[in-house]
Amino acid sequence: MNVKKNKFGQNSAGIECSKESLGAPPCHNQSANAPDPKAQERAKCHCCRGKNEGGKHAQQPCCCADAQKSETNGEKMFCEGFILAIAAISIALSFFLTASDATLPYYPLTDPSWIAVLLCAVPIFRSAARALFAGGRLTSSALVSVAMLGAFALEAAELYGWSAHSEHGHSYIFAAAEIAFLMRLGSWIENRTAKKSRRDIEKLADMIPPVAYLKCGEEEREIPAKDIKAGDVLCVRPASVFPCDAEVIRGESTVDESAITGESLPAEKAAGSAVYAGTSNISGYLEVRALKRTEESEMAKMAKLVDEASGKSAPISRTADKWASMVIPAAIVCSFIVFIASKSLLGVDYMEAAIRGVTVLVVFCPCAFVLATPTAVAAALGNAAKRGILFKSGEALEKLSKCSRVFFDKTGTLTTAKIAVEKFLNLGQFGDKEILSLAGCAEKRSDHPVAKAIYAYAKSRVEVPEPDSTNSRAGVGIEATFGKNKVSLQRPNAEESAAGAIQLTSGGYTAVEVKINGKSAAFFGLSDTLRDSSKEAVESIKSEGISCAVISGDNLPAAEKIARSCGIEEVFAPVLPPDKLRIISEFQSRGENICMVGDGVNDAPALAGAYSSIAMASLKNGIAIEAAQISIAGDDIRAVPYGIRLSRHALKTIRANIAFSIFFNLGALALAFFGVINPVAGALVHNLSSICVVLNSARILKYK
Repeated sequence: MNVKKNKFGQNSAGIECSKESLGAPPCHNQSANAPDPKAQERAKCHCCRGKNEGGKHAQQPCCCADAQKSETNGEKMFCEGFILAIAAISIALSFFLTASDATLPYYPLTDPSWIAVLLCAVPIFRSAARALFAGGRLTSSALVSVAMLGAFALEAAELYGWSAHSEHGHSYIFAAAEIAFLMRLGSWIENRTAKKSRRDIEKLADMIPPVAYLKCGEEEREIPAKDIKAGDVLCVRPASVFPCDAEVIRGESTVDESAITGESLPAEKAAGSAVYAGTSNISGYLEVRALKRTEESEMAKMAKLVDEASGKSAPISRTADKWASMVIPAAIVCSFIVFIASKSLLGVDYMEAAIRGVTVLVVFCPCAFVLATPTAVAAALGNAAKRGILFKSGEALEKLSKCSRVFFDKTGTLTTAKIAVEKFLNLGQFGDKEILSLAGCAEKRSDHPVAKAIYAYAKSRVEVPEPDSTNSRAGVGIEATFGKNKVSLQRPNAEESAAGAIQLTSGGYTAVEVKINGKSAAFFGLSDTLRDSSKEAVESIKSEGISCAVISGDNLPAAEKIARSCGIEEVFAPVLPPDKLRIISEFQSRGENICMVGDGVNDAPALAGAYSSIAMASLKNGIAIEAAQISIAGDDIRAVPYGIRLSRHALKTIRANIAFSIFFNLGALALAFFGVINPVAGALVHNLSSICVVLNSARILKYK
């Protein structure tokens, strides 16, 4: 976007923008009418796509790295599909030629299957050699390579007349080609599934726009979002996305935060409201002040954490990898055993025994076993991210599935952290309207949360006048005069108002006493507001066989009141942050797996020390992201039971994948030993098991 100019076609300031001259943040030391180097660089983007004339910008640094990378990925996908198509055609042609008894000169050297071998087998050999000689590791590619070399050896035996093609149908070159093709096809399906599972994760990073509009006086300048600095004033138009975490300083609008919080209803924003990077401005023009750089936003942090999580294995994955590394040498040993046993016990000839040994190598490859865990974890992370549940690692996913007890913080977790008047106790000295009018009058000018709650309660019932004067007494309350009346709101005096205070505090309310002209007139009972979804969430967790408890720094009656409302019987209160950690540690020392659910700084020690931990509304509490293993972007507590059920479903899927791959391979091994399947059929069986595992894991993406 170009800089806005005045009616004379010139920059209205004509000088460098500064806070002193224009009342806005500096434009990063650029004059308002100076050419934007970034804009010039963007103008050269055609060089990335080969659209410039004569290639004059060919050596220029280019701003289209992302577009270039996207195009490269698209080209790779196209090439992979093209290679698979050519390989499939060559294998099909080989099959039909053999089935029709047609002959080619110099067969099998002219077998069309060689095309598939060159296209699909060569990368497998290269991968196996690189892993073995560079990393000293035996991989599934190594086992498949040995199996294909066995097929080539069998074909060589055919050429020397040690066996006859008529006994076995297709050539062994066809078998090697089929093995290589199905391996590459299985890898392609795996990559497609992984890409689909990461699509929702990648959306986190893609939500942040690449550019922002910096305000300099009455002008706007387009700048890269990565150049935003804390304190910059930005312009955000309707139907655009916030590029960083910021505070609204001008304008009113509704903001769609559903992509990161899961809340379907738009949030109303005005001066003083916080907005987050990646959320969408719906209706009004806003001016906002950046609170931090784009890469420091909570959304950027979460995107980074989730990206790291996809590369961190769950403990069960590490176990599977260890077993897989043992399976490969075991398969080679088993192949020799089958060769010897089939010759000595079953009485087959050497060639048939060799065929069965090679078949064992084909079907014993642990591809399905290795894929069992990472594909399921990737799918679970994608499913969770789509709903604003962000796991830091596969280990966090596995731990959540094993939790036996959930500790909930009260304020801000089970409750909204918004105080409201729930009880009004009139002592009979004055009328309700008079008390509410004077109490609201006293609290009208105060910004204290308790004062706001009382004022809102009074205003909803009576007309509240302006006070003649007010006097706030820190830690005690407030006094005000209106006409001849003097009213005060304060903490109840234990000696003077024991009965009324006890009645409210014992019920779990915070009591505020109202005095009019020195006489005790009434009590307000205030309480934190329970979230609408808290009771449903707790019931859902308990239905999974998990115990629930409240652990809070609030007073015991208040904590018990919220706990009863949610159906929780066990309460620990009042508890300081270090004591929360101590209590959780005591339960864990007894062998329980504790999951701590909290929302703020005071929960950080407990979140860090618990076996599993979940940070609620983590966008509003940056420290919670660092302390907890799992972050929930929104404030819907029903995400907690969903995360538990999803993690348990993922672990069940992993175990099912592993069991399936083991029994499938054992069954195929038995069939190979008795000669029921040959290397060609073995390749089909082996890749079928891998595809089944990948598709079973992909079902997690649709889990609800």
